[in-house]
Amino acid sequence: MKTKSLLPFILALLIAGTLSGCNNLDNRGHITDYFNTAHPASPSPTGSRSAVAIEIYHCKTEFKDALEKAANKFMSEHDNVIVKTKYTDDMQNYSQTVRTMINSGQGPDIFNLMGPSDTDELLDKLADLTDMKVIQHVLKRYTKCVTVEDKIYGVPCSIEGYGLIYNKEIFEKAKIDVREIDSYDAFVKAVMEIDQMKEQLKLEAVFAFPAKDTRNTGEYMSSIFLSAEFNGDSQKAYHEKNLEFKYAEAFKQMVDLQNKYSIQPSKDIDAEKQAEYFAKGKVAIIQQSNWILPILNKIDSEFASSKIDIMSYPIPGIDRNFNVLGANDYWGINNASVHEEVETAKDFINWLYLSEEGLAVLTKEYKLLPAIKGISADYGEDPITRYIITYAASEDTNVCIYMGYPKNWGTNVLGESIRQYVGGRLSWDDVVKNAKAAWEKARKEQSQ
Repeated sequence: MKTKSLLPFILALLIAGTLSGCNNLDNRGHITDYFNTAHPASPSPTGSRSAVAIEIYHCKTEFKDALEKAANKFMSEHDNVIVKTKYTDDMQNYSQTVRTMINSGQGPDIFNLMGPSDTDELLDKLADLTDMKVIQHVLKRYTKCVTVEDKIYGVPCSIEGYGLIYNKEIFEKAKIDVREIDSYDAFVKAVMEIDQMKEQLKLEAVFAFPAKDTRNTGEYMSSIFLSAEFNGDSQKAYHEKNLEFKYAEAFKQMVDLQNKYSIQPSKDIDAEKQAEYFAKGKVAIIQQSNWILPILNKIDSEFASSKIDIMSYPIPGIDRNFNVLGANDYWGINNASVHEEVETAKDFINWLYLSEEGLAVLTKEYKLLPAIKGISADYGEDPITRYIITYAASEDTNVCIYMGYPKNWGTNVLGESIRQYVGGRLSWDDVVKNAKAAWEKARKEQSQ
């Protein structure tokens, strides 16, 4: 993997030394309180006589403890502020629940946006966040899907990376240099070499292709190929009435390759099984994201922290590899809240990303990587995180666009069709035909 340097980070939490400009480092290389020193919070809500209460409604219960810790820390630093937190584990219906709450006048002050669909349907209820302090430091490529007429309505919660995660020890034993895998043909060659050495390497297969995890194949994997079609623009995908599926054949080649050299039956492999095969040394490569790390950590923490890495993604027919990154969800603010609540909500999000205390919660408790300009790769505690940091602002990045898909199209239509395809129940032509038809139908319903 070829590494390109990034611009020095505005938030110098992550590097040692003293930087000029907006950076505030002490002599130990730690960030000083950026939010309260270089850019003080806006006055008003925190100094008023009566307390200002805001409510956060979050879509991921696994972040409950971390978010409550952040809320308590923020309240301890800001007088007369109350931050309430609520959660749901019903991800599938989260967006609809938020819309119902907001439309009834009982909406939270801060909530998660899931891309163009939420932004479109809630546009008149969303606060314009374009001038927020944190937005000035966010990598703008990750705000496209929540931008309408040059106004930004969401703050990226984090950047996530997706691609081909591999076992470094197996590649070393096979004498394969990942830096030389600079095309799809080179990748195929490496796969075949590992396959020929399976017995020697004590592998069951090269891959564990997770066809049962239809979100993996139908959303994340497909996004690599559709992002190339839509130039990494979720809004463009969201407003496109018809799907050309320009790289459908390239997509097929990658599906076929992974399925051919996978543990079988691949139609029964989900994320849990995939992680287990990988962590136990049964396969050399998995197609996954950094969100698989907690599962790998539970199985073998040493393996997860030091024995794996991620390579750039080869697309057949394109003469370069891509590094696949994206923001999975965003913070939105309810503009129906009273002015003091809106301003306090902004202060909380600014504090979360622009203060030492807030960033510590994000990066250490949440295990999230903020979509902020200039992080040093030295910050990453594992190779996957360092990879994401390195390529966050790179021109070789393929930005995920699955949030621009029609609702449930990636998982229920494309992902399920791929599962049937690898199971021998559907032809690839039918996979493409079904995907195009369902896309067109959904867009017609969307416009009604």
